[in-house]
Amino acid sequence: MMNLQFDKREWLLIAGSLLLGILILTVVYFLLYNPIQKEIGLREQELETEEKLISLLQEKTSNIEQETFESSISLQKKVPVKPMTEKLLLDLEKAETISDSFVSSIQFAEGDVTLPLTSQSAEEDIENISSAQGDESTDGEAEAEVDTEAQPQELLPQGLKKISATLSVESPSYFEMERFLEVLEDLDRITEIEQVAFEGPEESTSQGDSYDKVSYKLVVAAFYLPDLIQLIEEMPGLKSPPPANKVNPFSSYGDLEEEDDE
Repeated sequence: MMNLQFDKREWLLIAGSLLLGILILTVVYFLLYNPIQKEIGLREQELETEEKLISLLQEKTSNIEQETFESSISLQKKVPVKPMTEKLLLDLEKAETISDSFVSSIQFAEGDVTLPLTSQSAEEDIENISSAQGDESTDGEAEAEVDTEAQPQELLPQGLKKISATLSVESPSYFEMERFLEVLEDLDRITEIEQVAFEGPEESTSQGDSYDKVSYKLVVAAFYLPDLIQLIEEMPGLKSPPPANKVNPFSSYGDLEEEDDE
């Protein structure tokens, strides 16, 4: 075997090389590798924070869209974007059933809204709809509002239309007639009873006399906003009664189809 022998100078050279290598590695670690690792850690934390913020914003946006959708549905129950004649007809049938009255004829007509409304509550409700619609006004519109404050407050949504129903109704007595009108006024949809004309029963002459039926005609108006047709997809659905499956329309029971004998 060969014995490696180094003199003092060579040992110093080897030791110096090792120290220089260690120094270079230390400098590279602290000046290059360590800062890069810290930068990567910071970027990862920022990315995680951004992802959390995006998730929160998406959740908030989703909640806002849901609230807007529900708010639109709630408003359209009061003032839809279409006449919804079928829904109004069902509401009239509901009032007829609850009040134990009989509606002999109904005629519908569409038209524009004229001021003032005869029903104060209907006017207030529609003005609330108008104020909700006006929340998105610009600063210029706000200045215009200041100029019109001195004028009479007759604010209705632009493009408001109405559908009027002229009814011929017969009620057992005045109280059923009153109940019929109350049901119409308590509907979710904003309605206005524009006119009532009736003939009261003859005055009772004795305690045993029964009350005569009350026949009357009335005009009921419901409102809608066709200018907001872009909200038609958010219009509440129509809950109509299921079909009676009748073949004979005068029958009190549904005529179910008989299955063929196998």
